[in-house]
Amino acid sequence: MISTYPKDKAREFYELTTPESGLAYYSVREMAPDLEAGDVIKEEVPINASITPLSADSPTPKAKTIIIGKIKSKINRQIAEEKMRKFSQEIYNQILNPILEKKILNSSHIVIIPDGSIYTIPFPALLDNNQNYLLETYTFSMIQSANVWYFLSNSKREANYKYPVLGIGNPIYNKATKKEKTKGLDKRQALRGGLTRGLSFDTIETGLNNLPGSMEEIKEIKELFYKKNKSSDKHLFTGLHANKDTILKLKESGELNQYRVVHFSVHGLFFSDSPELNSLALTSRAIAAKYYNAELKEYESKFGEIKSDSFLKNGEILDLGITAELIVMSACETSLGTQLSGEGFVGLPQAFLIGGSKYVIATLWSIDDKGSNLFMNLLYKNLLSAKKYNRLPLLLQETQREFIKNSKANGKSKYSDPFYWSPFVIYGE
Repeated sequence: MISTYPKDKAREFYELTTPESGLAYYSVREMAPDLEAGDVIKEEVPINASITPLSADSPTPKAKTIIIGKIKSKINRQIAEEKMRKFSQEIYNQILNPILEKKILNSSHIVIIPDGSIYTIPFPALLDNNQNYLLETYTFSMIQSANVWYFLSNSKREANYKYPVLGIGNPIYNKATKKEKTKGLDKRQALRGGLTRGLSFDTIETGLNNLPGSMEEIKEIKELFYKKNKSSDKHLFTGLHANKDTILKLKESGELNQYRVVHFSVHGLFFSDSPELNSLALTSRAIAAKYYNAELKEYESKFGEIKSDSFLKNGEILDLGITAELIVMSACETSLGTQLSGEGFVGLPQAFLIGGSKYVIATLWSIDDKGSNLFMNLLYKNLLSAKKYNRLPLLLQETQREFIKNSKANGKSKYSDPFYWSPFVIYGE
């Protein structure tokens, strides 16, 4: 079963026939609306992980096309929801219920060290045998492996926070459309870009879409934490300022570790067979020169030439050594990684944690731009009211509960769907 998210509509569901075993139910990260019977669902995956594509001169990794299946028919929403409830309870009964029935747990906070496909399960959205979300009973957090947990438990973090939040968002990915300029966030329901495989970074760079909702997130962070403070712009970097050189300069000056929270509202890239290439996509100088050359010249006359590429990669994140209490990656599929023996899933969250951060909020799948903006606004309101950040998994749980409640009360029941609130997961000790 796959689902689509048409603009201004509830999601739609389709039954899939696979080449191997007839009918199957398969979840994919993002599908265009208006699928028809007979449409083939396929995906390209790399078959050569040894190639590291970093520039236009780098070779493109070899890739193969996998046929996931063919659309058989559209499924009635009620039937689809019944199937999802059934699948959800099956997962619950296989993974968690045996432990809960034996009363092994004496805490409502469950730390998951996942393995394989379990890594992609949004545990708070699972249903118990009473048809209630586990979100209502348990607080969940995740950690990549026992090794990582041991490392974090025995690491000393030295932090002296002067500022509440560093915000980096709305990078320049493409030419702004008239729609983005005039209608903005309210009319935009586009999914944040999904993982891109089998392409060189230069090819990826030219194919990313702008994220107008990202700018709204940064504006709301400014209003919540800095209000009308004229110096707030030095803590919030958007557009041309949202480039990798900016982050490297903050590290060099020591300012990077003066922020309690670091927020990235950008595209995320995930390479399943090459974890070292997993990245956060920032402003590209080449794209800026193509579409905003006058603005780029003015920027570089004040701040110097942008010399770095536009991808903040896994190893570079580790080297930054950010000691924030919380990293928020409001981007698509930033929770994903590549499983390595003894290390769990190696990806962006692990790089931030090993680098020195206490907690990381990331996402399991491609997220809706507007829905993410609404969720992040609520999350930061709750962070603002929190006196201490020592219970961040609980704060995320409370935000998810409140988000569901508010969505139903405000006539936006669409956003009470787990698709909008359950991709957000928290990692940490």
